[in-house]
Amino acid sequence: MSEKYLFSWDNIPIEDEKNLDDEENLLEYLRDDCNIGWTKGAKIRKSRDDKTVCIYKDENLVEIVIDDTEKATLKVNDSITRNLKIKYVNGKRDIYSENLPDWWSNVFDSKPEKLKSISDMGPGYIPEPVAYPR
Repeated sequence: MSEKYLFSWDNIPIEDEKNLDDEENLLEYLRDDCNIGWTKGAKIRKSRDDKTVCIYKDENLVEIVIDDTEKATLKVNDSITRNLKIKYVNGKRDIYSENLPDWWSNVFDSKPEKLKSISDMGPGYIPEPVAYPR
């Protein structure tokens, strides 16, 4: 599966500091990939225990929680929606989302609305199994 960089955990502020690049990446991911439309103007803060990043606006809440086994989970209004990956890069925890599997892009030709048949992908082609979050 291909991965998409979302943000560096260590760059998210506890107080009112800003990291506009990482914050915009995260908000864009929530808007575009998770279909969460209320993120414009949302605030992003990290908990003092360094285990939760909260994205909130009005009564809406998204949390990204790192548990004791170093797994990150994205929750929308207390429902688990996606597992995220943590990678250590230069001593910082970078958070990534898994996109669609790499083989998925091979299903579409240059016009996404025109689906190729599996037989067009060559003899013996077997796509990777996909596990979707619940």
